Amino acid sequence: MSRLRVVFPKPGFFLMDTRLRVLLDGTPIYDGGFKAGVDVQVEVQPGTHALEARIAIAPLERTRSYSVTVAADELLIAELSYSRFWGNFAKSLMTSRGG
Repeated sequence: MSRLRVVFPKPGFFLMDTRLRVLLDGTPIYDGGFKAGVDVQVEVQPGTHALEARIAIAPLERTRSYSVTVAADELLIAELSYSRFWGNFAKSLMTSRGG
């Protein structure tokens, strides 16, 4: 079975915490605080999957969508990065292969 690990390191100083949701193929895999960061691993079928990060910044919810392809019997690590300037996650997603 293939695995996908989604990582978002703690962002450092933020005045207020806000809700962050991470969805894989439309199913929530994380729903919690933005300031806590994310480190979640899920089993997936090999192939291409839709990964989505949603951050609630009142009164809006900002969304960034990515496409990730996981090979058979692979651990793919996807690292989210946040842009304070744009108030959203970066358009590109850093990926690496794990052991």
